[in-house]
Amino acid sequence: RQRRQGESRKTGRRGQSRQAEKQKVSGHAPRGAGRFFEKTGEGTNAGTGTNTNTGTGTNPNGERCENIRHQPLYHTAKARSEADWQVGLNSTQALSIAAGRGIFSLGRVQTPTLAMICRRFLENKNFTPVPFWQIRVQTEKANMPFSVISREKYDIRDTANAIFRKLQGNSLQIQSVEKKEVNQEPPLLYDLTTLQKEANSKHGFSADKTLSIAQKLYENKAITYPRTGSRYISTDVFDEIPELIDSLKTHPRFGAYASNMDNSVLNIRSVDDKKNYRPPCVINH
Repeated sequence: RQRRQGESRKTGRRGQSRQAEKQKVSGHAPRGAGRFFEKTGEGTNAGTGTNTNTGTGTNPNGERCENIRHQPLYHTAKARSEADWQVGLNSTQALSIAAGRGIFSLGRVQTPTLAMICRRFLENKNFTPVPFWQIRVQTEKANMPFSVISREKYDIRDTANAIFRKLQGNSLQIQSVEKKEVNQEPPLLYDLTTLQKEANSKHGFSADKTLSIAQKLYENKAITYPRTGSRYISTDVFDEIPELIDSLKTHPRFGAYASNMDNSVLNIRSVDDKKNYRPPCVINH
């Protein structure tokens, strides 16, 4: 019996060793042992026990270790926490104690941002304007008047005047023409500020004069309420626009334009129920 038991023990050990070798080849470790990793870079490789591979490595199946994928996230989070500790906490306390005039806050994001703002402020404050001159010529081609401005800027006025005198009485030659096609969204409806800017740029009206004219037009029911900060209309107002366009067909100035809009698709850029807290300035018929 003892002899048979000894043989069975040897057979069992051989079976366990064969099973371990088979698991090692296939990449599976027995219970209680760590997963087998083939060492291809930094880090430690543990065939049994707990795996402590923290460097670049692959398992026997050629798969990358999961911890390698998350290492950049770990390092960035660690760098932020260390910067918050060293700069935000320690530097704030050190500067406040050294200054002795209250608390001076420092931070890894706050301090560089404030430095950029202060640097830009000092650049604008210490900026010294340098005058320059350009040559502008008013001319025409094929009964189409247009103006051109020189690309070169002259620091000395006498130099610009000398070149300008040479151009007087002579013809200019166009060397190149650039043509671009640009898609531009239609403008939004007028609010009071936009109406005042438009009247000033096109007619030279002051803000008070524009408001006074708009108020008189509103009292005569020619436009809607002018004192508005909205440039949008609601959906129910947009539904009434086709009827307003039909009423303009008999208008002496806008009749032809309104008649051509029968099959036109109206742009809905200015239609927004959420932004329509007060209707914009709209011209009535």
